[in-house]
Order: sequence, then structure tokens, then C-alpha cells
Amino acid sequence: LINSRIIEAVNSTRGEVLTYKGRLITAFFHACCGGQTASASAAWGEDVIKPLAGGKDPFCANSKHFHWSFYTAARELLALIQARGSTALKIKGVRIHKKDRSGRTQSFRFVTDAGSVTVTASDLRKRFGTSDIRSTFITRVTPVSGGYEFAGKGWGHGVGMCQDGARQMALTGKSYTRI
Repeated sequence: LINSRIIEAVNSTRGEVLTYKGRLITAFFHACCGGQTASASAAWGEDVIKPLAGGKDPFCANSKHFHWSFYTAARELLALIQARGSTALKIKGVRIHKKDRSGRTQSFRFVTDAGSVTVTASDLRKRFGTSDIRSTFITRVTPVSGGYEFAGKGWGHGVGMCQDGARQMALTGKSYTRI
């Protein structure tokens, strides 16, 4: 819903743009970073400029999106790797294989009866959806009764402004230019 405060904010900032060292920057944002924003370079291969290099964000710690978990049956994970050509019939284990500098998972290693298979975190998110696997900031994979629980932080890609962190900053009186 658009209320008068939103209209006032838009009108009072009309014509303003974000710059860094005199150059326009792309203003990326996401719901919640989980305490650490991601580098645009790690996420998408974008040129890294200081505002998009990633860093700590303590402001979203109380967000309802800060922590999340998702359970899936092993057969669902097996279907994922079989769709990518694996002949495996059983998953013996899943572990985080590679992380980026911000701590976000880049890939998983699936140990199966037919050897190991690597799956990217973004492929896992695509398969199960961004409402269940809310980010690639996955901190733990635990075997649980016939499946696996994925635990993580944040919601979204993590690049740029954390909306939950920005909201908290605003609630503590920070100006929009500081945010």
C-alpha cells in the first residue's frame, strides 16, 4: 500500500542518485543479509566497488528472516542429482563443499552409492524455491530421519542494502543518507 509517508519520501528524494567516486552505482537490495552482505563479484561477477564489496551488518540480527531451516527427504535430493545425469540410487551424505568470502555456500558435495556429485547452492535454491531455501548463506546441513535439514541465514542474494537492517537503522533514528 502506498501511504502519504511513502509519497513524501519519494518526492523529497526525487532526482537523487547513488554514486561512488563520481560514478553511478547499481543499487542492489535484498530482504535480509543474515549479518553479512555478499560481494557483487562473488554473487554475479559484477565489478567490485567498495559499496558492493560486502561487509558485516549487525542491524538485521532481530529480523524474523535472520535464521531459517528447511527439511527435505533424501529422495527429493536424489531426484535433483538424477535430473543432472547421476546414476545414483542412494545418497549417503551431503556436506557444504565450497563457500565464498561472505560465508555463503557456493556448492555442496553429495556422496552417493555412485560416487560424489557437486551441486551449486543456486541450483538447490532453484529446485526447492526461494521461500524454502531463502538464501545461499547456508550454515549447516544435518541428516534428519530420512532426509536432510538445511539451516541458514538471511533471505535473498545478500548483495547491497539489507532491507531489514535498513529498517532497523531507520527505527533507531538514522537518516536515509546514512542508511
